[in-house]
Amino acid sequence: MQAVVKVLRNQQRLKTEQQSTYKALMDVLTDLGEHGLVIHALRSSLACQSMAELAALVIEVFGNYGLTAHVQLRPPGECLTFVNEGCVTPLEESVFAHVKNLERIFQFRRQLIINFPHVSILVRNMPIEDSDRCGRLRDYLAMIGEGCEQGAQALIRTAQIEQRTHKLQATAIAVERAMLALRQQYQQQKQQTMEIMQGLNERLVQQIFLMGLSEHQEQQIEELFDVEIDKLLDLFHRGLDFDAQFNDLIALLKDE
Repeated sequence: MQAVVKVLRNQQRLKTEQQSTYKALMDVLTDLGEHGLVIHALRSSLACQSMAELAALVIEVFGNYGLTAHVQLRPPGECLTFVNEGCVTPLEESVFAHVKNLERIFQFRRQLIINFPHVSILVRNMPIEDSDRCGRLRDYLAMIGEGCEQGAQALIRTAQIEQRTHKLQATAIAVERAMLALRQQYQQQKQQTMEIMQGLNERLVQQIFLMGLSEHQEQQIEELFDVEIDKLLDLFHRGLDFDAQFNDLIALLKDE
C-alpha cells in the first residue's frame, strides 16, 4: 500500500514539475515574441518616410500586443493625432492636450500614457488583471515610444535639411539670374563706351583739320589722345578677367 502511495506521489510531483516547466517555457516564448516586436518597432521606426507611416507602425505594433493605442506626433508647428480606427474626435484631441504634459510614463487603471518631446502614446486597455505581463509591457512600450521619438526626430531633421536645400537652390537661382543681368549690363556698357570713343576720335580728327594746326601740334594732340585710348583699352582688357570670373561663378552655381 505504501508503495502505491509513493508511486502516486511521484507521479503527482512529476506532473507538477512538467506543468511548471511547460509554463516556464511558454513564458520564455511569450517574452521572446514580445521582445521581437520591440526590435521590429525600433528598426522600422527609423525607416519611416512620413509621420503618418510612423504613427501607423506604432499602432500596428501595439495592436500585436493586443492593445489599442492612439498616437500624437508633434513636429515643429504641427500637432498630428492618429487613432487605430476612424477619424480623430475633438474629445481625443483634448485628452492629448492634457496628458502630453504628464510624466514620461503615467498609468491610471487601464490607461497608460507614454510621453516624449515629439510623441505621446495613449493605451486604452492595459491588462491590469495580469500584473506580471502589465509590468513587462510597460517596459516594452516605453522602449517603443523612445524609438518612435527617435524616428520623429529623424523625420524632422530630414524635413529641415530638405527645406534648407530648397532655400539654397532658390538662392543659387536668384544669384545666377542677378549675375547674368550684371554681366549683360557690363557688356552693354563696354560696347557703348567703345562706340562713344570711336565717335569722339572721328570728331577729334575733324576738329584738328578745321583748326589749322601745325603738323607738330596735330601729332601732339593725336599722341595724347592715343595714350588715353590705350588706357581705356587696357581697362577693358582687364575687364575680360571680370567676365571670366562671371563665367566661372555661373558654372559653379549650375553645378550646385
